[in-house]
Amino acid sequence: MMKYSGADRATSERIHGFYMDKKIVAPGAAISEPGIRAVLDSLVATGELKNPPDPADFIDRSFLDEAAK
Repeated sequence: MMKYSGADRATSERIHGFYMDKKIVAPGAAISEPGIRAVLDSLVATGELKNPPDPADFIDRSFLDEAAK
């Protein structure tokens, strides 16, 4: 998180704690296509994207499948 957000360690830990406490991250870090759609739609609503791409373009479940073995 620190690498991609530029946040310091303390901020990253607070953000991580918030996400875990509020159960924002799905159990087992499962990927939710409706969840990705909601994020993409919010980016359209804020004007950061003109048209939302297909959520399936962002999903590669092979990593979770391999980790679950």
